[in-house]
Amino acid sequence: MNPGLIIALLISFPSLTTIAKGAAPFVGTWEAKLNDQPAVELTIEETSGKISGVITFFFQRRGADGKWHVEGKPSKEPLIAPKVEGNFLTFEVLHHKRHGDPELGPNKKFRMELTGKDEMFFRNVEGQPKEDPNDLKLTRRK
Repeated sequence: MNPGLIIALLISFPSLTTIAKGAAPFVGTWEAKLNDQPAVELTIEETSGKISGVITFFFQRRGADGKWHVEGKPSKEPLIAPKVEGNFLTFEVLHHKRHGDPELGPNKKFRMELTGKDEMFFRNVEGQPKEDPNDLKLTRRK
C-alpha cells in the first residue's frame, strides 16, 4: 500500500480518532446535576492497569414548595465488571427493586461515553443503547 495514501486517509477522517487510550482518561471524580441538584457522582481509579470505582446516585423528589430536593441517603454502589473500549466505559451496578428496599433485582447496565478531556455522557444501556437528549452530562471535578 502506498504510504501517502495512508496519511491521506487519516487526514480525511479525523472524527474516527479515539480520545481515550486505556483507562487513564476516565480516572477521576465525575459529577452530574439534574434539576440544579446533585444527580450522580462517579469515582474511577486505575491500579496496575485494572479499572475500578464507585457510583453514587442521589434520589430527588419535588417538595411541597415545588422545587426539587435530594432526599434521603445517597445510594453508593461499586462498579461491577468495568470495561474500557476506546471512548466508552461500560459497567453494571447492583439494583434494588425499590428505593430503600434491600431486595435486589437484575443489575443495571451503564455506558459512559468520553466526549472530551473533562466531559462524558452517562447512559442507561437498557432501552437506550444510543444517544438520548436526556443523557446526563458528567464533568470531571477539578
